[in-house]
Amino acid sequence: VLGVNMAAEVGTMYGNSAIGLSLGANAVWTYDVDTSNIVNRNIFKDREIYYSKVEPQFCYNMNWGVFEFLYMDIGCHSGEIERKVHKKLQECYKGLVCWDDINWPGMQNFWDEIQETKLKLNWHKESGFGIVEYV
Repeated sequence: VLGVNMAAEVGTMYGNSAIGLSLGANAVWTYDVDTSNIVNRNIFKDREIYYSKVEPQFCYNMNWGVFEFLYMDIGCHSGEIERKVHKKLQECYKGLVCWDDINWPGMQNFWDEIQETKLKLNWHKESGFGIVEYV
């Protein structure tokens, strides 16, 4: 992520990933599809982090191609929303996408279906973590 101009994540929850991304990216957009999360926006002060609560449909129509790096931790972990976002990424995004929680039951099938070049990492063993290259 170092040296990235614009990064985005889906799945803000507490905002920790957005803060982590902001350490290397000039600006971070974080979209929370779980509207029950209450994020203390003060944690984003003094950083170029832009926070929005959105419906899943937003993610299906977003032009993800404007970002140089993406982190997906959507939250429902059923694989349903993730599949639709993945399809959109195939249409408009070129670069690396980190997918979190790929070992969850609904996410395992989603991960196995991905045909793009991908790498599953072991450092987040229980919930799983993988990187997909979109070209």
